[in-house]
Amino acid sequence: MTNGDYGRGAGEQAMSIVTRHPGFRILGVLAVASHTSWARGVRVDCSIDNAGRIVKDAVDKDGFARKQLDNRIMGDTVDILSGLAVPNVIGIGDIGKMAGRDSLRRGCPITRKAVEWILERSGHHAGRGPGETSDHP
Repeated sequence: MTNGDYGRGAGEQAMSIVTRHPGFRILGVLAVASHTSWARGVRVDCSIDNAGRIVKDAVDKDGFARKQLDNRIMGDTVDILSGLAVPNVIGIGDIGKMAGRDSLRRGCPITRKAVEWILERSGHHAGRGPGETSDHP
């Protein structure tokens, strides 16, 4: 399979296996947008736009918030998420298509903020588990 092909590829199969495996607890998912026209997409709780802001709308591949997306990140790979029981779904634009705004040189601020958002909502943050404080490792 190549990018944008219809059907389930290795990535979708891996997501299905991991999310259903009893040995894993999924804290959340970063849904990355693409321009796949036939995709159903997945509903997101919120998104991080290309300026690093948390927005209530879904974002497109370039990281721009779009009300017309009806809170759905569009993309062939994220389609599988609609059929999986995963919490804390946050949308981001395509990391390579946001004019370098999420580059490694900048410290990946958009991806980092999305992961922090998931950790906060799951009760895990800064390496601590649910209910733990900085005084208790």
